[in-house]
Amino acid sequence: MREEPSAFASLCSLQNRERERERERERERDMAMAMEEIGSCEAVMGDGALVELIVGRLSSPQDRHAASLVCKIWSDAVVWAARKIMPRCRKVLPKLASRFRRITWLDLSCFLDVLADEDLVMAASAFPNLRSITIGCSEQPQDFITDKGLKGFASKCSLLQRIELSNLPRLQDSAIDALSRNCRRLRYLHLENCTALTDSSLEAVSRFSELQQISLKGSFSFTSSGLAKIGAGCKKLTSVCFALEFISDCALKSLASGCPELQEIDLKYRTAGLGSLVECHSLLSLRVETDERIFMDEVLMHIAAANKNLKEFVFVHPINPLSEAAVVGIVSRCPNLQKLCLEAFKLTEMGLLSIMNCKNLKYLELLHFHSSGQGLAEIGLCQLDLRHFALRSAKCIRDVELQMFMDGNRRLEHLDLHYCCGPSGIGFSAIGACSRLQYLDLSFTEVDDLSLMEIGSGARHVKHLRLVKCEAITSVLPVARFAEVEFLNLDQCPFVTDEGLNALAVNCPRLENVSLACTRVTDIGITYLKNCSALRELRIPYCRGVNGPGIIEIANSCRWFRHISVSHRLRGSKVVELLREKWFIVSFEIDDMALVPFGFNPIV
Repeated sequence: MREEPSAFASLCSLQNRERERERERERERDMAMAMEEIGSCEAVMGDGALVELIVGRLSSPQDRHAASLVCKIWSDAVVWAARKIMPRCRKVLPKLASRFRRITWLDLSCFLDVLADEDLVMAASAFPNLRSITIGCSEQPQDFITDKGLKGFASKCSLLQRIELSNLPRLQDSAIDALSRNCRRLRYLHLENCTALTDSSLEAVSRFSELQQISLKGSFSFTSSGLAKIGAGCKKLTSVCFALEFISDCALKSLASGCPELQEIDLKYRTAGLGSLVECHSLLSLRVETDERIFMDEVLMHIAAANKNLKEFVFVHPINPLSEAAVVGIVSRCPNLQKLCLEAFKLTEMGLLSIMNCKNLKYLELLHFHSSGQGLAEIGLCQLDLRHFALRSAKCIRDVELQMFMDGNRRLEHLDLHYCCGPSGIGFSAIGACSRLQYLDLSFTEVDDLSLMEIGSGARHVKHLRLVKCEAITSVLPVARFAEVEFLNLDQCPFVTDEGLNALAVNCPRLENVSLACTRVTDIGITYLKNCSALRELRIPYCRGVNGPGIIEIANSCRWFRHISVSHRLRGSKVVELLREKWFIVSFEIDDMALVPFGFNPIV
């Protein structure tokens, strides 16, 4: 006889069925919303979520563009998944605004024409979900952006969390005041070369109660008392970056005493008083770059003693670097360092031994290091297992040192040996043991054909390769071994010829950024680069054989090509006019040989 279910079991069964129906209704609502946003309910039936998921995994613009060509559904999905756009001219902004209404980041730093106030007002209305806005760039001033435009923008974008304003000379204090009143959720603020801004702007900045990161770079009309207002008002700051001519002691004191959560300080200056930073006890990162003619050993050791949990310490001072005793003192006080960058021409083996006690160190830069014969070998033997290593402008480095260092740090991903004097091809060949290497700079070194081929055979995943003026290399063929390279700099290399560029284009199809300044290439060689379909930027100043036809060929063939840097002699030429008509970025360079007669070839 079958047992009747209890009342409790019946109740549980009923509740389970009700929950299952509710989950089914939620799934139906989610699918309906997805189909509505993609824009084609009937066509996407059952596949909308899948299309959205696939498109969301595409990171590169090339992949997203290719996906948008599949069909209208995929094109709509690409638009729906986009969160950031970077328009280049005013006339395309309204077209983008009609499609990409879901974006959260609008980047206006790559404009090739003049940005106007009405563009900002239109953007504010067109993109209701904006969280981040970037206006202007450090290279080109935007003279027509005024308070009116930024005020109109701020009044409609109360959800903004990130603002970057660069090179806006007509921007006044009232614009920053409008931002402080309307954008109360702001977390990140970057101001660069907004010369008209005064202390009133800093007073407005101090009212951003939720501000966590601030960056001030370039020229302003601030005073020392104005800078002090930031620390007094922005209590939640965790990161501060000041790249200014003068940083007052009272400004740093206000940060140290008023921002208990401060973790990161980045300072670049000519005059400042760092003593107040001793009051900080929460720092995880300290970066200082200056040429102030005073010794800073004692004050930096005191700051390190007060912030024993420092994970990053960078001090670049070409005139008065830290003494070895100061380096030993800082490293001993901060044993958890993960990143260390120093001017190292005063370091000996004793200083290196102290650095090697930092067992968590993954990032090490020693600038102007002068080896006594075994310094690098010691670093290799201690098994630090570095990921990033730079030894720029080092002297007296022996082959055996470099070999032992590479043997102990085979998982390096970034290696910079720019102007490293001493090693021969034998020593450089050891770099091939680093199979994970992605960045390699061997500029101004004695690396030769054979050693570069050895490196290319082992380090097959290098994406960024710099070989400026490597005169021991005689052919492009060793360079062509780096099949995955995306950024390539061969400036002042005598082995670069038209035929070599042909081999390079065939073997390195992923090239995106190429620099060939002061080489023998002509328009014929430049034309070969059109086979690099991913090419975005090309730098060819002071290439006497390049007059324009090759550049036009690339511009017509490479879909993603947008930036060309050429010699100043091409300014005003028909080639430049044609490029600008197609909205290409064209920049001009005057190098050290600009006064050499035009018919002179610097490379024989």
